[in-house]
Amino acid sequence: MSEILWSDPQPQAGRSESKRGVGLQFGPDVTERFLKLNNLEYVVRSHEVKQEGYELAH
Repeated sequence: MSEILWSDPQPQAGRSESKRGVGLQFGPDVTERFLKLNNLEYVVRSHEVKQEGYELAH
């Protein structure tokens, strides 16, 4: 469960260790595959404050 809750997008393809020490960082290819496998268009994450109110990644 913590992997799902604390993982973050990264600009590079693939996956890598998270700078937070928990979860992973995932690239656009990982996002694309997840969306296709689950017949989704978007994933909404919300464990960080963004100055503009939101941020688009991938």
